Amino acid sequence: MAGVKMNLFKLSDETEKCRERLEAILSHCSRVAIAFSGGVDSTLLLEAAYRNKNPEILAVIVKSQLNPQSETDAAVEFLSLRNISYILIETDILAQKKISSNPHDRCYHCKKYIFTLIRKAAEEKGFTLILDGTHSEDLDDYRPGLKALAELKILSPLKEAGFKKANIRELARYYDLKNWSLDASPCLATRIPFGTAIKKEDLIKIEKGESFIRENGFPVVRLRIHCNVARIEIPADKFNMLTDAALRRQITDYIKSLGFDFAAIDLEGYRTGSMNLRR
Repeated sequence: MAGVKMNLFKLSDETEKCRERLEAILSHCSRVAIAFSGGVDSTLLLEAAYRNKNPEILAVIVKSQLNPQSETDAAVEFLSLRNISYILIETDILAQKKISSNPHDRCYHCKKYIFTLIRKAAEEKGFTLILDGTHSEDLDDYRPGLKALAELKILSPLKEAGFKKANIRELARYYDLKNWSLDASPCLATRIPFGTAIKKEDLIKIEKGESFIRENGFPVVRLRIHCNVARIEIPADKFNMLTDAALRRQITDYIKSLGFDFAAIDLEGYRTGSMNLRR
């Protein structure tokens, strides 16, 4: 297939077994719709399906205020390079009060809403089998959205094949996918404490702030909002970069220009799911 590349290094035994199980699962899927965000998980799943005996594939992208435009752009570019058919659904997700009010089970309502859109769009095109990029380690985190996937009968081949995040990244690198090493990019709502309403203007601040900090030497970053405080998480091994007073001032000035009164570095450093501690 045009555009398919593969690195020459050997996969670990564990990842090779995951790959074999995934291929076996996908061999029974001749016509599938795949929920596609452009992240490494769904990209790997889509690539594996693309390589698997030419199944008929429909990618479905849902664009809302909760995901960065850059992510959607990358997803569309990936599909265009492989000439994979896709549907791009744009939706005002903040109009859904069960989501924008940001309850503890927001992820459930969000997944239910998004995957209902995906299923409807796919079925209108004649696709009844819907796949997503959930993997086995997602079961270890606070993920109320998994309940919604089960209710809507969304299948997760990576989870079924036993993929952990490290296996996904290894196989993505083997397949020469350019996003194999990129940091995970959960929805922007994860930067806002449960119980605090999600507002479009705050999502814009988060997206702009994180983009600016990444451009200044911190590829892994989260900007969490606490009223008028921007709590910035970067890996602890990058703290030494902040001894540069000019860099600190540059970041602080920009964060304040977004409307925050304070820019604070979290001394625990970057970690996934830090907002979940407050549920």
